[in-house]
Amino acid sequence: MKKIITTCMILTLLLFNTYSQQNGVEKIIFASFRDSTSHDPSLYMMDLEGNNITRISDKILGDFPRISHDGKRLAYTGWDNPRTANNQNIHVLNIETKEDKNISLFKGGDGKYHPTSNDCVAPSWSPNDSFIVYTEFSHWTPNRIYKVKSDTSTGFERDLLTPHLYDESAADWSPINGKILYATQFYNDSLFSTFNYFTMDADGTNRKRLTNLQQHFGSGIYSHDEKKIAFLYYQQNEFDMYTMNSDGTDTNRITTVGIRWKYVPSLSWSYDDVRIIFSNNEQIYAADVTTKEIKQITSDSYDNYTPIFAVIYPTSIEEPRSTIVDEFDLYQNYPNPFNPKTTIEFRIKNRENVKLSIYDAMGCEITTLISSEKDPGKYKIDFEGSNLSSGVYFYTLTISGKIKTKSMLLLK
Repeated sequence: MKKIITTCMILTLLLFNTYSQQNGVEKIIFASFRDSTSHDPSLYMMDLEGNNITRISDKILGDFPRISHDGKRLAYTGWDNPRTANNQNIHVLNIETKEDKNISLFKGGDGKYHPTSNDCVAPSWSPNDSFIVYTEFSHWTPNRIYKVKSDTSTGFERDLLTPHLYDESAADWSPINGKILYATQFYNDSLFSTFNYFTMDADGTNRKRLTNLQQHFGSGIYSHDEKKIAFLYYQQNEFDMYTMNSDGTDTNRITTVGIRWKYVPSLSWSYDDVRIIFSNNEQIYAADVTTKEIKQITSDSYDNYTPIFAVIYPTSIEEPRSTIVDEFDLYQNYPNPFNPKTTIEFRIKNRENVKLSIYDAMGCEITTLISSEKDPGKYKIDFEGSNLSSGVYFYTLTISGKIKTKSMLLLK
């Protein structure tokens, strides 16, 4: 028994040492004017220290990126390339294949789908990555919130969530409970002097007021555990970053620098919900929400803005291959972090006896998801963690005595 416990503890230590590598590569994605041949911004990727800056795709013209929860696709506000119109639409880029699609199309009288004549901005992903909400700005009608399918391979689908006579703007889509955070001056047939934050269900119903702010604000975004909302708020003649509980209570000022921007303001939480990244005077900074320490990440001559933290999973870039065995592959689960459900994928080249098991942080088995003979191919299986507490867990694929293990993070 002592030997078994010791083995579990050694396995746990080894897994924790490789956790960050197996859990995906954390990057910063941001918009910048770095291409001297173009007057439009594009999207770039860099490490957390501001080094190794690379352009994501030469197809992209745009800003305001938002990464999908599985780390495989990037939504952004942009133009078709080559640019044929002034108005922006919502695009989705497949990070691996670099396929780029305009998804904010409407059906015209001719029965065909066309780009809108208005600017479509601020995309946010649904918890399962199937839909995106965004705001359509118009010079002639109120700003409205739309919901669209993120995958248009089976056709376009666009639903108007806010058919009212006053401006309403989408801010974020909560990653767990699926509430849409939005801003408006109009609620319960009443018009207020300032915009405030509200939530609604994914179909536009069950609206609830969160805040009673008296000044301008913007860029609201949920933390990954959905306990906090970060936003920009105007007080004492300047904007700064604040947080509040997701029910609108306990407002806390994070920065006192006076945040300024030339283009579009935005905020993004790190995956451990410890830091918030933002741009100030077109350079990128990160603020620790506990210590309130601010770190400057970029300091060059380019305009850099709308930064986000993004974990790019191995299946989205280059899948690491084992130096011991390649008869099978075990992929990173998605979404990750997850609550309460996630999907695990693996591939086998030959007909084999397969065992897929889940372990806790002590290295002891919780459950076995598969224990049977399987034909060659790629398999997906869902894991439900509703009866488990938050923390790091591990999943192990065993085939013919050979083992591959990856880690995953349950956040409740």
